[in-house]
Amino acid sequence: VGVIGIEIDYEMLKKEVENLSIFDSGYAFILDESANIFYHPMLDSAQLHLETTAVNQPERSIGSNHIRYHYDGIEKEAVWILLSNGMRLYICAPVSEINSRWTGMIWNILIALLVILAMSIIATMRFTGRITKPLHDLTEAAKQVDEGNYDFSLKYDKDDEIGILTRSFKQLAANTKKRITEMEELDRQKIIINDLLMDCITILRSNEDYENACNKLLNLSASFYGADRSYIFEFDLGSQ
Repeated sequence: VGVIGIEIDYEMLKKEVENLSIFDSGYAFILDESANIFYHPMLDSAQLHLETTAVNQPERSIGSNHIRYHYDGIEKEAVWILLSNGMRLYICAPVSEINSRWTGMIWNILIALLVILAMSIIATMRFTGRITKPLHDLTEAAKQVDEGNYDFSLKYDKDDEIGILTRSFKQLAANTKKRITEMEELDRQKIIINDLLMDCITILRSNEDYENACNKLLNLSASFYGADRSYIFEFDLGSQ
C-alpha cells in the first residue's frame, strides 16, 4: 500500500510540474529533503547532478527564495517554494531570456511613451495655436487703433475668455471712433462759430447789418449747444 501511494504521489507531482514552464526554455523540478532530485524534465541526463550542486551552492542569493547559478555553461535564475511534504519546487530560466523579456518590455514602454509624447506635442501645438492666433490678431488690431485706423477685422467670436475679450475690444474701438467723430464735428462747428464771430466783429466795426449778424449767431449757437442750455447768450439787438 505504501509503494502504491508513493507512486501515485510521484505521478501526480510529475504531471503538475510538467505543466510549469516560463520563457522559452525555462522549466521546473523538485528536490527532496536531502536535496536529491525527485523530479526533473531531463531526469536521464548524466550531468543532472551538476545542476543539483549548483542549486545547493548558488553563486548569488538574490532573495530568501531567489538564487542565481551556472549550469551547463548557462547562467540561470531560479525561485523555489517549500512544499508541505518538505520537498522544494524550483522554477528556473536562463538569465538572458529573463533580461530579454525585460528589455522587450522596456522598449515597448519607451515606444509607447514616445508615441504619447508626440501626440501630446501635436495636441499642445494645436491648442496653443488656437489661443495664440486670436491674441496675435488682437495685438495687430491694437497697433492699428494706435495708428488711428479703427476699421479693422476680428473674426474670433467664440464663447470663451478670448472671445469675450475680442468683442469687448471691438466695442471699445467702435465707441472710441464714435467719440472722435463727434469731437471732430464739434471742432468743425466751433470753427464756423469762430468765423461768424469774427464776421460780427467786422460788422460791428463797420456798424452795418448788426441785427442780422447777431440773429445768425444766436441761431447757430442754439443749434450747437442746444436751446435748453443755460449758457446761451442773449443779445439785446436794440442796444448799440
